[in-house]
Amino acid sequence: MHDGTRRIGDEIEQLRGRALTLAAVYRWGTADAVDFAHYCRDLGVDCLMVLPTERLADPPALAAYYKAMARVLPVMLVGYPPEALLDLLVDEPAICAFKEDGSLDYSVNAMARYGTRWTFLSGGGYWRHYTQLPFGCRAYFSYWHS
Repeated sequence: MHDGTRRIGDEIEQLRGRALTLAAVYRWGTADAVDFAHYCRDLGVDCLMVLPTERLADPPALAAYYKAMARVLPVMLVGYPPEALLDLLVDEPAICAFKEDGSLDYSVNAMARYGTRWTFLSGGGYWRHYTQLPFGCRAYFSYWHS
């Protein structure tokens, strides 16, 4: 086992369910992303933060990409996917959260449309979270404190 892999596994073990553990998937093809999801599940990761891959452009293909990983581990959407894609994912039970990274207009519209389906997270500065809080953003993800 690679030393970095052992250390990550040890860190997840130290948490022992006291904190949510996330792993990120970005720019991989579907087969590699699903393999990574299995690897993360075996380590004890709780959820995958899945950023859209540039390899798939149309909403149905991207929806299949997200759903393939959701069959292995719960998925958190990340970024600012188009509504056409989000509409294809809204009924997937293992897609459970959305860390949006779009404009404030995008975030407010997304929370209004999908806020009863997904837990929304903000990132960046606290001002962004406090701005989105009245519209349904219930969690804050700090890159600097992760």
